[in-house]
Amino acid sequence: MNVCQRQSRNFNCVHTLHRGEAQATSKNPFKNDLFQNLATSDLLFVTICVPPTALDYAISWPLGDMCCRLVQYMIHVTCYGSVYTLVLLSLDRYLAVVYPVKSISWRTVCNTSIVILITWVFTLTTCIPILFLYNAREIKYPHGDTKVICR
Repeated sequence: MNVCQRQSRNFNCVHTLHRGEAQATSKNPFKNDLFQNLATSDLLFVTICVPPTALDYAISWPLGDMCCRLVQYMIHVTCYGSVYTLVLLSLDRYLAVVYPVKSISWRTVCNTSIVILITWVFTLTTCIPILFLYNAREIKYPHGDTKVICR
């Protein structure tokens, strides 16, 4: 699937879930909020991370050292945000199957918002070391050419 199709599908998913159409027909707003979070994270990844990475591979990195660090940070943040959201979706399904009645009081919109906020704060803080691991480097080839890469 190409980048434009993926962006379009994620944008439509976020838009539909944000308008509340899916929540009006669903008995589990917890799951819908998690799907919206997942779609938002994926949309951020495709929008913010893919174009600079493609630029890095196609030509020399033109955006400088600080942008290199920020792009790599955002790649990791959005990736981990997606993974942790999938973990939360799995936890939701587990609770719905194993504790169907007892878990109703736990799986509320308020608790979902809190868990999503905690997930993003955790992801944003644990990815801080990425800012110090990556930088823009100049590579000199044996035949005399140079290229700046973000690694």
